[in-house]
Order: sequence, then structure tokens, then C-alpha cells
Amino acid sequence: GERLTARSFLDVLRDRGLQVGTLLGTLFRLICWSTVLGFVPNWAREAAGFTTAQLGYLSVMYLLPNTVVARLSGAYLAPKLGTRAVLCAGFALVALACCLYPQATGLWSLMGAQAVFGAGMGLILPLTLSCAIRDIPSPKRGAAMGVYQAVYGTGMFLGPVLAGWVIASLPTRLEGMAANFYLNAALSLAGVALCAVLLRKRR
Repeated sequence: GERLTARSFLDVLRDRGLQVGTLLGTLFRLICWSTVLGFVPNWAREAAGFTTAQLGYLSVMYLLPNTVVARLSGAYLAPKLGTRAVLCAGFALVALACCLYPQATGLWSLMGAQAVFGAGMGLILPLTLSCAIRDIPSPKRGAAMGVYQAVYGTGMFLGPVLAGWVIASLPTRLEGMAANFYLNAALSLAGVALCAVLLRKRR
């Protein structure tokens, strides 16, 4: 309907919900592409000796919890517990998974870490998008979505770059990958703090 002007686009950019949702979404993509979508399969091969088939199971073990929990996150958990509490829980689970990865050198321990990460992902992804567009008028939500997607792409780019730099800076690849996981655990805890501060108690 209404044509989007430069002034109205600036109004979209000033929306606090868009800024917070985009920040949290970008941080999570950085973590995600440094770990589960980046170097977890390398860890599984080199530290745990996974076969090609087992790497496929590894993908299922984070996708399945992610799919199930994502259905519950926005529809049931956020209205009942609050967006801030659910997002804090999601980043906390991701931090836990990142701490578990360096200790996981067997099939089931690594599968368990993946499941924890997938559950955290399912809590986070729907709600960062919800925060980003919640207060945007319907005619401008397409613009807000464009901003959200464009900015979180930087996280997808920077995550592997940062992880690669950390891994290359240690004496061995396994030490580097372990350090990368712990760094992303710290970033996830920073995500918990950001959620607690920026989202307050708003549902």
C-alpha cells in the first residue's frame, strides 16, 4: 500500500525493538557459524573420529530439537514466561553446549551437546525476529525484515573468520577448536546479559 520513503525508512531504523532483535540475532548467527554450522563437524571428525554417516546423525541431533522447540518458543513459552526469560534461557543453553563440545570426544556425548545447542537455537531464533518486527507497522515490516536479514548476515560472515583466527593462533587444531568453543560460550553468556539488560521485563 503505502510507499516507503527515506524518512519513513529512518523511522524503521530508529525502532528499539528492531535494533535489539537485530543485535541479538546477529550475535547468535556469529556464534552459530563459529560452532554448529562451522567447526563442530571438524571437531567430530578429528577429536571423536566420526564417520560420514555419524556426521549426518550429528546434524539431525541439533535440527530436531531446534524444530520442536522453535514451535513452542513464540507460541507458548514467550507468552507464559516472557520474551526476556526465554531468550536468556536460549543463550544459556547455547553457552552450555559450547562448554560441552571440548569435553565431547565420543558419539553420545557429542550428540548430547548438539541436542542442547539445538534446543537453545529453537528458543532464540523465533524471538529475535519477533522482537525485530513486533512494534513495526504492517506496511513497513518488509523493510524491517530486510534490515534484520542484512545485518545478521555480518554475523554469518564474521563467525567463521573469528573462529578460523582463534584456531590458527593455537599450537594444534584441537586446542584451537577447543578455545573457539570456549570463546563462543563467553559470547553466549554475553548474549544472556544483553537480553537481561536490553529487554527488561517486557513480554
